[in-house]
Amino acid sequence: MRDTRRAEARQGRHVGPVPVGYIRGSDGKLQPAPHAPDREAVQVGFQLYATGNESARTVTIKLNEAGYTWPRPDGTRMPFHKDGVVEMLQNPVYIGHIRAAGQMIENAHTPLIDQATWESVQTIMRERATKSPFGGRSSVTAIRHEAGLLIDLAYCANCGARLWHLCNPRCYYRCSQRASGGYCNARWGQAGTHDDLVLAALGRLSIPAAWQKQALEHARTIIETEHPAHIDHAALESKCTKMD
Repeated sequence: MRDTRRAEARQGRHVGPVPVGYIRGSDGKLQPAPHAPDREAVQVGFQLYATGNESARTVTIKLNEAGYTWPRPDGTRMPFHKDGVVEMLQNPVYIGHIRAAGQMIENAHTPLIDQATWESVQTIMRERATKSPFGGRSSVTAIRHEAGLLIDLAYCANCGARLWHLCNPRCYYRCSQRASGGYCNARWGQAGTHDDLVLAALGRLSIPAAWQKQALEHARTIIETEHPAHIDHAALESKCTKMD
């Protein structure tokens, strides 16, 4: 799944919920939203925070006072919320990049924010995080990107939003839309339980016996052809028998 996400990212296709300010084109790539207020909300939010005089909370308040709204996956809209603004300010998608399974793809689509504004915002957020009384855990990303098997892979079955991996102190997965104030009736689930279920399902996957036999025969042919003087036939037969 991670390889698939990376391959789609390399082709410029965004995987997962569409960030505010964008729409998904027929080719899977992000395009600036035709609804101008959505683009403006992103740009205004970044510009306000980049001044160094605003926090995520005050940016949220000012966006809502200005009449901007946050689009839901079902087409309805709601007010901006603080955690959503934090994630927006940390999302490199707004400078044209795609982050997928630990890999960053640059120049994947049209940016909404210029590089200078982006760097100013990231610098301010880093400086404030180091001064946080909570050990720097002042952002959504710092919380959700702790170790978890399904990070960047799991999405809510109800609304399609990304699942966050949270630990406080027990670890669990929770719908990011519900956790950040949006509407979704999905419940949280213990991370260990869900990770074990996924691993168990993967463990049941196996190559059909006919394919195994063909692969072994092909491997045997390659070895005998390319390395005839280095074959331990007894050991090879033993390994093939065990794999069968």
